[in-house]
Amino acid sequence: MKKLTSDEVSYFCEQLSLVLNAGMSFNDGFEILCEDMDDKKILSLCTAMREELNNEKSLSGAMESTKAFPEYAVKMVKIGEMTGRLEK
Repeated sequence: MKKLTSDEVSYFCEQLSLVLNAGMSFNDGFEILCEDMDDKKILSLCTAMREELNNEKSLSGAMESTKAFPEYAVKMVKIGEMTGRLEK
């Protein structure tokens, strides 16, 4: 998978944040995010991440396995998961 640009990382994280702040479960929110994605590159990324998440990987693990996200983004998500403040 090709590396995401800074704008694409920002867009993905912003959309994910909106879903998480809506109060729905992560799995339901991620499904909605993927279904509504117009950008083909990010849609294929969602598909790859969905497979990893279905195999019991964490969000940061799924992001890392795609190799599309910069290291700092993966680490920030991992910190969010560890602290229970992923939506922030």
